[in-house]
Amino acid sequence: MWDKSAFSRHFDFGRKQVLELEGWRVGLIHDLEPEDRPIKDLIRNHFNEDLDLVVSGHTHWERLALRGGVIHLNPGSPNLPRNYSHRLGVVGIIDLTPKTISARIVSLGELPGLVNPSKPLSLEGERGPLGTTVAGSLDFAPAPVG
Repeated sequence: MWDKSAFSRHFDFGRKQVLELEGWRVGLIHDLEPEDRPIKDLIRNHFNEDLDLVVSGHTHWERLALRGGVIHLNPGSPNLPRNYSHRLGVVGIIDLTPKTISARIVSLGELPGLVNPSKPLSLEGERGPLGTTVAGSLDFAPAPVG
């Protein structure tokens, strides 16, 4: 049987987490809004420490971008993409090594009569002496403001 209390002692889901994975400083947070503010301001306000990668959610809009030297991944939603009715959406996948990062937003497909409005995105990056360099489909669909 799953011991939720033991699990909860290690993870505070209502707030934020910072993990070091393969030498990358990764910030996890549910709500990083307003996402359109400069990423350095958001990191300072929410984490107050340097990060290489921020993973956020809340908006249900997928986003994958290099912003101010920090990779920002919002995986969207697997079942309520862009706040449409329940349908298949997207998930985010991250692969890290000490020198490289690969991040993807992957479509889960469509259901009959229910189009998936989300957009697959990808990013390949390498850590170098001057920071992280990336290539890929870095555009994103910004969530509506309001």
